[in-house]
Amino acid sequence: MKFLFRIGFSFLLATLLCGGVAPIALGQGSPLAGPLIQEAEEPLAAKGDGFTVTQKELDEVYIRYSMGLAAAVRSVPSSEVKKVETEMLEQLILRKIFLLKAEPEDLRLGKEKAKEEKERLLKRAGEESRLRRQVMLEGWPSYEDYLKNMEEVCICAVYMERHIKVEVEPEEVREFYESNRRLFDAEEMFMGGFILFSKADNLSGRELNTEDWAAKKELAAQVLKKARDGEDFDALMKEHSDDIGTRNRGATIVFLRGQLGGAFDQAAFALRDGELSRLIETPEGIYLVKVVKHNEAGLIALSEVEKKIEEQLKAEKRREKLTELSKELKKEFKVELIKVP
Repeated sequence: MKFLFRIGFSFLLATLLCGGVAPIALGQGSPLAGPLIQEAEEPLAAKGDGFTVTQKELDEVYIRYSMGLAAAVRSVPSSEVKKVETEMLEQLILRKIFLLKAEPEDLRLGKEKAKEEKERLLKRAGEESRLRRQVMLEGWPSYEDYLKNMEEVCICAVYMERHIKVEVEPEEVREFYESNRRLFDAEEMFMGGFILFSKADNLSGRELNTEDWAAKKELAAQVLKKARDGEDFDALMKEHSDDIGTRNRGATIVFLRGQLGGAFDQAAFALRDGELSRLIETPEGIYLVKVVKHNEAGLIALSEVEKKIEEQLKAEKRREKLTELSKELKKEFKVELIKVP
């Protein structure tokens, strides 16, 4: 599917603050990210009534952003570095102002949204220790800093939602859909999950001997029976799958036809919503697949995407209004940019 929306409403607002470049609103290198504790002796990048932005904050944001790009095998072109830094500073300034302007109700709702987002991330990670490790790999000083940033991003999103009101008419949604049909031309895909019983040893990577492979095949048969008897497939994935990258994600993975190829494709794409595969033997091992939802190739109906189109159009309108609001707020708070030697 060429037209994907992976961000909830609140986090779409937060991504606006990020200039729309963060892969996920709070993950890898969000330009909103930054420590709150400032030391008076640190060089300043900007200041205004009631707040400062230190050069250290700006540097740390840039480093995390660069790490996020590196994870996607990308980097900031040298010709764009200054522009990116300027945009990040602008976003940090807005963040500080929004937090100062936030009212008690903004704070309450923002904290609630942050709690919901944390629960969602924990569910995806499977356990808090794994989320902690992921956070540290993204360059955060601590897990607590990450959670504090999450809370502040949510507060900013709530503030924006309250102060930047936009409306999108049904005719606008329909016009976007009709003018951009190529975006909704979906490939055949399914959402689900799999359990891999690998032919290789998990620790050494060496191929299993005949006896061990026979035992693994017997285990696969037992797990298939449990799944057919109604045991939770997500729990079976987590307990038995040898595929480290997917076993904690549950049956929420999207597969395109041809992605894994061969016997896997042939068996998995023959399944429909809610169906479980037989044991599929491949050169890598044995797969057991569960399909939650199967989508055929073709044009996605407007009814299936109209809400997401509406959110996208609202985001674009908010982006325009954000520029106007930013000018007003920077004037109100007497913002001054400081050239660091």
